[in-house]
Amino acid sequence: MLGSTEALEFAQNQLTPFGKVQKYVGKLEDFMALLAYEEPEKSPMFHLLSLDFRQNVADGINRAILAHSNLPCYSSMERLVQQTTVVRQYLEQELGKSISPSHLSRTKV
Repeated sequence: MLGSTEALEFAQNQLTPFGKVQKYVGKLEDFMALLAYEEPEKSPMFHLLSLDFRQNVADGINRAILAHSNLPCYSSMERLVQQTTVVRQYLEQELGKSISPSHLSRTKV
């Protein structure tokens, strides 16, 4: 773990260029707030270290890489699961109850 001196030095050396770009200033301030705490879990910005936040960042990076490579953002399997979920939710609304896969095979829609 970095001490406050190392954190400040890191910020000055590595993060200063990002502070010159207006769209990054807010996020940079949020992340710097984490470095100011000896125990980041006590920081008001601790949510930035959560698994959900890290997953969202990773998903965003993956989508950007795929878009840059002119590839679809979602695999065929992910798209199939998304479509199946939407159809299932629609049918549950229409039929007014939860639907099991075996129920779908017997139901005429």
